[in-house]
Amino acid sequence: GGDIGWYIDDVMVSTGPRILLNPESFESGLGDWSVSKGTWEIGTPTYGPSSTYSGHYCAGTQLNETYHDGVNSRLVSPPFVVPSSSMNPALRFWHWFDFGSRDFGEIQILKDTSSNWETISTQSITSESVSWTPYYLPLASYAGERVQLAFYFESIGGGGGIGWYIDDVRILDDSELNVYAGPDITLEACGSSIINAVVSGGTEPYTIEWLPSQWLDNPTSLNPLASSPDTTTYTLFVTDANGCFLTDKIVVSAHCSEPSSEADIISFGFGRPPQVGDAIIDDENHTIHLKVKYGTDVSSLAATFVISEGATTTVGDEVQSSGYTLNNFTNPLTYIVTAEDGITTQEWVVTVEETVESPEILAYSFGIPPQTGDAIINQDAHMVTIEVEAGTDLSNLVAIYTLTEGAEAIVDGIAQISGITANDFTNPVLYEITAIDGITTQQWTVTTFVASSDATDILTFSFSSPPQIGNSRINLNDHIVNVSVEPGTDLTSLIASYMLSSGATAKVGEIVQVSGITSNDFSLPVTYSVIAQDGITSQDWTVNLEVVTNIENSAIKDIRIYPNPFNDRAIIEIPADYFSNLSVSLINNVGIKVRDLEIPFTKKIVLKKGNLNEGVYFLVIEGQNILDYRMILIE
Repeated sequence: GGDIGWYIDDVMVSTGPRILLNPESFESGLGDWSVSKGTWEIGTPTYGPSSTYSGHYCAGTQLNETYHDGVNSRLVSPPFVVPSSSMNPALRFWHWFDFGSRDFGEIQILKDTSSNWETISTQSITSESVSWTPYYLPLASYAGERVQLAFYFESIGGGGGIGWYIDDVRILDDSELNVYAGPDITLEACGSSIINAVVSGGTEPYTIEWLPSQWLDNPTSLNPLASSPDTTTYTLFVTDANGCFLTDKIVVSAHCSEPSSEADIISFGFGRPPQVGDAIIDDENHTIHLKVKYGTDVSSLAATFVISEGATTTVGDEVQSSGYTLNNFTNPLTYIVTAEDGITTQEWVVTVEETVESPEILAYSFGIPPQTGDAIINQDAHMVTIEVEAGTDLSNLVAIYTLTEGAEAIVDGIAQISGITANDFTNPVLYEITAIDGITTQQWTVTTFVASSDATDILTFSFSSPPQIGNSRINLNDHIVNVSVEPGTDLTSLIASYMLSSGATAKVGEIVQVSGITSNDFSLPVTYSVIAQDGITSQDWTVNLEVVTNIENSAIKDIRIYPNPFNDRAIIEIPADYFSNLSVSLINNVGIKVRDLEIPFTKKIVLKKGNLNEGVYFLVIEGQNILDYRMILIE
């Protein structure tokens, strides 16, 4: 189902009680804390808060990315005994959070005598904190009980939140001075609010001082009235009777401006897919136009949008929630945006259009081999250029390709199937691509080039007969050509006829050779330099001419070959008088040696067809003053 896996590391068996460090800053890792149903991690955050509250580590729901949807997970403390009620026990921690619209966090407690977790936070933690914020929660009602605490996180999905990060967890009591400046405050419309600071522990009386003192009705009171017109960070300084000294901070945010009358839609979309391209937002005419993929069910789409700060929007009587509310966009849909002032409204008309993707060839190949490299696909010119190996037969190639989703291809009226349909690519091939709508078409041209050959072989070599006796012997491995000619032949000016590898040329010295025209002196071995079609690869060949000195004795009488023609094997019988220093080989009809034959003690040579193709071959028998050729036909 696309899940990734399960990873286990650092397994150990521990003994002894699990201990709650107080304070717990997670600098030593998870410690004796535990996690149910994953999600929680310990480390340095690289996503969300720019740093931890203190030290290097904190706990968080995914430290390096947004949390996942459909999660309900607890970060669970080790068991501990809550201090007595006379010591005013309390939980305090610092957290940074950014929850999606339907996601939340809670503080829960589990008694040693119960199996059910209880929620003890007065309300769910939702929305976002912007910065690290303290959280204070009395525990007096659980005094003397052995309990575990949990940070419970639940994500329902669709909201796009970042996560919940916890640091510096403390169980407070009166054995030491504890100072909590209270939760951050937001003052709406230049109003005022009491600061709910708490001091416990230490030795009374306490000396209280708030700095700065501006906009506080009594800066020496623990709970002054704040009426700041600007966002201000206040520091609470507390000293007990024994001179113990602690501080804490609180941010008072003030919103003193008039409510906005802006009622704009700033962004609007459906995600990709199904959306194609960006939405076109016309701020003057208050219209929005979007395109979605062809075939998208537009009758049930949830739009993700951003509207003016503090504004709300409705479709009909239904309040819209970004990324959540479903609507039918079959016809233009009107969104009514109400500004922050609650008075100003603006209608926005959203039109959604199904669009057909241009029918394109996205990938194209014949496979490697015969293809020499990747095809060059020019989307603007609608052309594909591809090169195949030298010698490739272009008349019957099968292409493997990928088209735009839902598109189909035709060549000369024949429907194409990738990896199956063959075509003749000797000339450029025209593909007609039809889009998913069955209407939109586009012409694509596929041009195939055959790479230049690097072959440098002499395939045939001969002189006129006479003076040549029999066929030339061509050794492809050693690049040698041996030719026998009649006694008395003038070797100083002979013209050779030959066939080279496709596209290749030959030189002798600096003279370019032309088969059947250029003459050379063959008194000594002649070196032919064969240059391949690619113009780079070359190979030297040595041509040796042998003058037969006793022509009348060069043939062998009474050679028997039977059966001839044959399709499995043939027997070759040579009179015993000729066996001394004799060699026997088989050449094909272009003079290339294909097999050496051994002469057994039985004096009968067995020629097996083996891997030889059907056709005409010549038996070459050579020895002192002997050179004889006999034709053999394999069926």
